[in-house]
Order: sequence, then C-alpha cells, then structure tokens
Amino acid sequence: MSDKLKLPSLWIKGFRCFGSLKIERLGRVNLIVGKNNSGKSSLLEALRLYASEAHPLVLLEILESRNEMAEPPEEVLLRKVDEPIRVPAVLHLFHGYPQAFGELAPIEVGPIEADRIPSLVIAATEQTAEHGHRRQNSLQSRGPALRIDFGGRERILPLEELVELLNRRRFYYDSEAVFRLPCVSLGRAGTDRFNKVARLWDRVALTEKESLVEEGLRILSPEIERVSFVGEEKLTGRIPVARTARSPKPVPLGNLGGGVNRVFELMLSTVNAEGGLLLVDEFEDDLHYSVQPQIWQKVFHLAENLNIQVFATTHSWDCVKAFQDAAASQQQEPVLIRLTRLDDDVVADIFEQREITIATQNEIEIR
Repeated sequence: MSDKLKLPSLWIKGFRCFGSLKIERLGRVNLIVGKNNSGKSSLLEALRLYASEAHPLVLLEILESRNEMAEPPEEVLLRKVDEPIRVPAVLHLFHGYPQAFGELAPIEVGPIEADRIPSLVIAATEQTAEHGHRRQNSLQSRGPALRIDFGGRERILPLEELVELLNRRRFYYDSEAVFRLPCVSLGRAGTDRFNKVARLWDRVALTEKESLVEEGLRILSPEIERVSFVGEEKLTGRIPVARTARSPKPVPLGNLGGGVNRVFELMLSTVNAEGGLLLVDEFEDDLHYSVQPQIWQKVFHLAENLNIQVFATTHSWDCVKAFQDAAASQQQEPVLIRLTRLDDDVVADIFEQREITIATQNEIEIR
C-alpha cells in the first residue's frame, strides 16, 4: 500500500473567501480549526471540486447545500427567449462577490508545487458554436460557460447544461459515483440522509470492511453484533438496524443514540474513501468527549491502512485534545490547520505534533 499523500500541500485561489490560501504542508490526517466564517467548510468544498474535477453534479450539490440555488431555476440560470443565461448562482463560487460573469477571476485548487500532481482550474468563458453540439442552431448555443482544466485536460461546461441537470434534480442521488479520485464527504450530524449512507453500506456489505465498521460501532455500544438496512429507498427510505446482545429482534440504530449513528456514518464514510480523500465537517457532532480519542484512533488507523487522506473540521477544544492524544498513541504526525480571516482573504497557520502537544497540555488557545 502506497503511503504517498494525494495532496502534500494545498493552494486554493479565487474560491469563495479564499483570495490565495496556501497551506505549505499537509499530513495524512488534518484537523482544520478557526472561528465562524473563516473558511473551514469552504476548504472542504474546494477539495470536493478537486476530487471530482468539478463534475456538474458536485457543483450543483455545493450550491444547493448553502441554499444558493433557492431561487426558481428560471431566475437563476435559465435563458428566457433571446435573453442570455442568468448566472448569479455560479457567481457565489468565485472570490470577491463578483456581480457579473465577465468579472470572474479563475478558481484554482491543487498542490503548491504542481509539477507532478495536477491542479484544477475553473474559469469563465463563452460557449461557442463548436461547443454547442447539443443545439441545432449555433446562435442558440452561444452563452456563458465554465472552462474546466485538470492537469491539462480541458472541457467546456455550458451553463445551459447545469440548468438541464438542475431541472432533473439528479444531484440528489448518488454523486459519490462521479468522483475521479475516491472522495467521501460527511456533513454535520443529521444532514446526511440514510439513503446515501445505505448506498455506502452496499459497497462494503459482506466484505472485510463491514466488520471494520461494526468494530467502530462497538466503541460506543459493545452489545452490537451485526448491522444491516431495511426498507425501500423510493418509499420509506432505507433505515439502519442493529442486532444486539440485548434484543432478540433487530432494532433501529437510532434507538441506540445519536452518537451511534454518527460513528456509523463516520466509519462507513472512512472505509469507502480507500485510496482517496475523507472530508468530515464538525467531527465531534453527537460524540461525547470521552469517546473521541478512541474514535480518532480508529480514523488514524484506517487512514494509514487504507491509504486515505483525512480532512476534518471542528470548533471543539475536546476534539482538538482527542486528536492530539490519538495521534500520539498511533505514533503518527498529525497536522492542525488554523484558518484566520484577514480583511478580504484567509491565511493558514500550521501546527505540528510538538506544538499541538504543548498547546493542549498548557491549554493554549489554538482554535
């Protein structure tokens, strides 16, 4: 198993709050801290775009997750008769709150030294007749588009195609399948629907990874013996159930507490991210501080053995301390990244193992 990191460093330019964010060094497991509105969630979004090479489904999911597509589609992107396509939703992705499509500076995401590892570039362009193969009339094919370049492989994404995709609402379904680099994203507790989790379960059911997930669950509930899903996705939705030593019949996993559900989603997301990226927003959600060191230990262990690079955010001091304790017990070098908003940009401070240990032992604020 290769231990080479997918991203040894990170540069995000022109995306949301990031004018030019440079993180000189990344680790296998990275914890991102910072005040509200410092860019933690935006950093995870940039990594999703990178891993998917800015796939349209992922672009739409990111916009939808912040209610940036809340207006009716015809008011957001759709062309009306001879009018140009309206693009305010897409503008949200670009730095500096641009007011017009022609003002967009390109988005860049990738390593700082991009000689061997490709970078992603998303730029505004004009859809030409050559790109308008889906239209009979080349005049109708003209309009705003995104030029997407990943390591020299370029494609044009007309905004009209985003409109068609938006109207079909396909982006509510299995977007994990579109990632070029394996990437699983876990949001805050309660925001990930069970149908998505059920599809992740289907990928590991009856494999060794199933037992890894169940081992993680036993950190919180040692009585759990097996896990499965019941129900129909199109009807009631698929619900996780557990067989326990206490009950002769399977019980809904939710009966065992919100923490058990959170660990289930976290372990399932981790094993599905093999060879790629795991992105976790608010790692500590629904987890009591006393179990967080063990959960972190499991994540460190799986990341090393399954060649996963982990990026997680937190606001919690308990989570920072648990992160440090787990890294020390696993003899791994964690990286803690603090994001700070400065005027119209964000800067990153990097804390390594020794500095994190000193901070936690002396209760020095680093969040």
